[in-house]
Amino acid sequence: MNSHFIVCARCGRINDICNSCLNFAFVSFVQMTRIDDAVKTILRVKFQMGLFENPLADYSLTKYFGNLRTRTVDPETKVVYKENPDSEFVKSNNFSYAIVVVGETPYAECSGDSLNLTIPAPGPDIMATICALVKCVVVLVTGRSVVIQPYLAQIDALVAAWLLGPEGQGVADVMVIMVLLEN
Repeated sequence: MNSHFIVCARCGRINDICNSCLNFAFVSFVQMTRIDDAVKTILRVKFQMGLFENPLADYSLTKYFGNLRTRTVDPETKVVYKENPDSEFVKSNNFSYAIVVVGETPYAECSGDSLNLTIPAPGPDIMATICALVKCVVVLVTGRSVVIQPYLAQIDALVAAWLLGPEGQGVADVMVIMVLLEN
């Protein structure tokens, strides 16, 4: 335990884990310096990532969510929704771009526990099929970190969308806001 101290939480047992850590520290089973090192590491990484530069959301952007402009699609745009498309579907429609939404099914608390950090099927196959044929933006909807590195070479852009909700409106809001901010 002293060689590696990891900040962790197990669903439904957070109080037990916190109490155990404190007890281990009090009886010197885990040195307080180990706990301090773990916390310092987490804070250092967050500072390096710039998470404390602008700690509050920019509420001036909320005016874009749900307004008529964000809900309107250019009439010349062809929007096609297809669940689990194959390569023939993509080739036959001559798409310029694709927005590929993959990720986890909605869950709360323990029901989302997993023994690995992989993107659930059929997500990896869908990304491989579509992104090999057309420029694509992958919207990854998850409630936790998942391994994306094996897929980065095939995709043109990645949006890590954390818990947008179980319907497409959250995904649409994020994509439209990105376009509005660029223009």
